[in-house]
Amino acid sequence: MEMFGATAIWEGNGRITVYDKTQGPLNCRNYVANVFAMSQHAVRVLSPYVGGGFGSGLRPQYELPLAVLAARALRRSMQVTLTRQQMFTLGYRAGNIQSLALAADADGKLTSWRHDWSSQLYKCDNVELVQKLVKLDHNTPCDMRAPGGAEGLFAIECAMDELAYAANVDPLALRLLNYSDKDQIEDKPYSSKELRECYRQGAERFGWSKRSAKPRSMAEGNELVGWGMASGIWVALQMEASAKAILTANGSLEIASATADIGPGTYTMMTQIAAEMLGVLIEHVTAKLGDSGLPHAPVEGGSFTTSSVGCAIQTACRAVQKELLRLAQKAPRSPLAGA
Repeated sequence: MEMFGATAIWEGNGRITVYDKTQGPLNCRNYVANVFAMSQHAVRVLSPYVGGGFGSGLRPQYELPLAVLAARALRRSMQVTLTRQQMFTLGYRAGNIQSLALAADADGKLTSWRHDWSSQLYKCDNVELVQKLVKLDHNTPCDMRAPGGAEGLFAIECAMDELAYAANVDPLALRLLNYSDKDQIEDKPYSSKELRECYRQGAERFGWSKRSAKPRSMAEGNELVGWGMASGIWVALQMEASAKAILTANGSLEIASATADIGPGTYTMMTQIAAEMLGVLIEHVTAKLGDSGLPHAPVEGGSFTTSSVGCAIQTACRAVQKELLRLAQKAPRSPLAGA
């Protein structure tokens, strides 16, 4: 909820350091360098702590170029903070109208599917997907807690619930009957999909078998109780990322990557992976991020930070392991000689 702000520190000699609220320090560094025709080495962007990004920090916002412009013109450090009203022009989730039509056989198996949106969730041979854009007198909608995915799934799952009621099929059984093991749009199997197991565990822990399908049939005291379920999916992306691992003589470990932490616990994730890889206590690990001078990392968004930066950390720590073993093999009277 914090407002966007940037502090541009004029370093002299044509160099500038910027503290900015951003989900991608490298993104902002490259933007400043390109817009102001500066060398990337002359620009450093720091964002060690971000009080919530929600997608609006994926790209540079107004405060960044304004602060840099003023600092360069006045040859002094400057700070620019947007007002709450100005933040509402950064981006918003687009409004949408969706139309769905489902057809199924007597058992509830889908036979046709038409959706003015998209579909990756259920198996169906006959599918028509449509998506249209309407020009309006508004600024362009941007990422706001993942564009499209949440609204599309909401509509799909509502339609599946209506189908379950019309076909007199248990909502969970209906979803299992139409379960898809592949991406039907690209006709490729999912590399991993544990939704079926999620269904099983959720139903078991919730006591789904005790559910009564008849409307208004379940109550607790004087209150009516309804039990429902829905599915949620998201893409599993992996981006190019790098990390640096430094193991010191006293057994401390430093891990670094130019990613960000907008609240999901990226600092913790980096620390845990590095500690597990090298057998170092967590309290002996220091994670560094939010600095454009660190090894390359993508913006923090799209739920791909752990899969991307985490793999880079594993690779860096594995290189440290190999170097340690090489040194241990060569040490005089080493018990690891020849290992």
